[in-house]
Amino acid sequence: MGATAIRRWLAPVSYQDWPADLLPEALRDGNPLGIPRRENGTPVPGYS
Repeated sequence: MGATAIRRWLAPVSYQDWPADLLPEALRDGNPLGIPRRENGTPVPGYS
């Protein structure tokens, strides 16, 4: 695998302004998978 292939896989992906029904489940509002994350810079705990 060359450097070009590595750069291709490291490209950032942004979901800004996507409709909620097209987002991956882990990124949807309401956190349906219960993943600990940050929302607007504030830590939000996941489900236990």
